[in-house]
Amino acid sequence: MRKKVKITKRQLKEDELLQAVMTSTAFLKEYWQKIAIGVCIIVVAAGISAFYLSFQKNKLSESGVLYSQARLAYQDGNQEEAITYFEQLVDQYGGTQNGKEGLMFLGNIYFEKDEFVRAVEMYEKCKKSFSKEDIFYMSAREGIAACYEGQKKYDEAAKEYEAIANSSTDENVSIRNLMAAAVAYQEAGDVSQAKKQYQKIIDEYPESRLLKTAENKLKTLELIAKGS
Repeated sequence: MRKKVKITKRQLKEDELLQAVMTSTAFLKEYWQKIAIGVCIIVVAAGISAFYLSFQKNKLSESGVLYSQARLAYQDGNQEEAITYFEQLVDQYGGTQNGKEGLMFLGNIYFEKDEFVRAVEMYEKCKKSFSKEDIFYMSAREGIAACYEGQKKYDEAAKEYEAIANSSTDENVSIRNLMAAAVAYQEAGDVSQAKKQYQKIIDEYPESRLLKTAENKLKTLELIAKGS
């Protein structure tokens, strides 16, 4: 009769450890290639990430040089030179902050040159480049409205100004666009809508610096209406 061998807790632990090691070794032998590939992917990804950050930093630096050159030309009144720099900035670095802002400046320059169609094109691109909460988005919309006004499309301009005023959370933006809308409605011959915008400034923004202007313009329209 075979003698029963008593297995101690220590032996059980040693067996478990051996089994774990053997299992790990077998696992590694079977999956080593996949693990190695996975590690390589991580290393390569880290390298790509570092390269991308470095690339982006260089792009920002290079775009900054063009942006500065364009701004200086613009401030000196050299419109054509400024356009050349800004267009180069937009073409090469359109995804950077400087490139996006360049669209706004191009819109402004074309507006100043009375090239309203081209200006609207730039403002529309600028709108798409910024979130609705960004000041450049709102400025681009105002630029578009101003272009409509420059083209004597007063009704379109008035509606755009009014829409900006109603959608903005900035009180100053709302007030100036209500005023612009009122003036555009007057030019369009829509006195009723013009009076409505002036009245809105009076009712909703009594502390505004444009309050007196709105009151005077409203009185003038009312007197004209009585006289006719």
